[in-house]
This record gives sequence, C-alpha cells and structure tokens, in this order.
Amino acid sequence: MTRSELGVLPSGHLHWFPAEDAGDADRETGEASIADAFSRGIAEGLIALAAKEYAADLSPVLGYWRAFTCRYLAERCQMTPADPARPDPIGALDEPQTGSLLEGVPPMRGAEYLSPQVLNGIWSWLDDQVC
Repeated sequence: MTRSELGVLPSGHLHWFPAEDAGDADRETGEASIADAFSRGIAEGLIALAAKEYAADLSPVLGYWRAFTCRYLAERCQMTPADPARPDPIGALDEPQTGSLLEGVPPMRGAEYLSPQVLNGIWSWLDDQVC
C-alpha cells in the first residue's frame, strides 16, 4: 500500500501525488484530513499540515513541508504591516535558511528540482496564497 505524498515538479511547483489506493492508505496513516485538504489545493494542504498537532505520525516528506509551512507562518505572524489592510510581502529566505532547508530534504519525488530559487518561489507563492 502506498501513501499519498507531496513532491516537486520540474517547474518548481509543489504537487500532491495521491496514491492509487489513497483512501485506505491515508486512513491507516491518519492522513485522510491532510489528503482531503490537498485535494482542495496545495496552499490549503500546507496550512492543514501546519495545523496538525502531532507531526510524529507524518511521513518524512509531509513532516518536511509541515516544518517549512510552520516556519513561514511564524515569520508571517511576527511581521507588523504598515497598513493592516494590505500586509507587506514577506522577505525572501536568506542563504543560510535555504541551505538548511536543502540539507534537510528527505527523499521525495522531484527533490532534484529543489534549489534556493525554488524554495524562495514556494515561500513567496505561499505568502501570496495566505495574504
């Protein structure tokens, strides 16, 4: 039985890869609500991952993207916008941050496409979706 997973496309975009037997596999791993969120959109799935109280039962790939999203949300929540009606865009990840993120990438579909530019693109895209 395979698990549904998140991966990176050659374009650098995140993609949800549902397993052929996704319903059963996701229920057995407790990831059915995560799979449902990803079926509605990548941003919604990432937020659902971040909201998950216990990450220990997540696959390494989902745990990685959960940590990425939690890092984004923590930084976003600490920002004080000049105009609360229009949040300022979040700054790009710096070189040490992207280096750390790249060193921690678990085996996943499309891992070879991850780079500092791709991570910053996902970071910025997530900010556009949230704000």
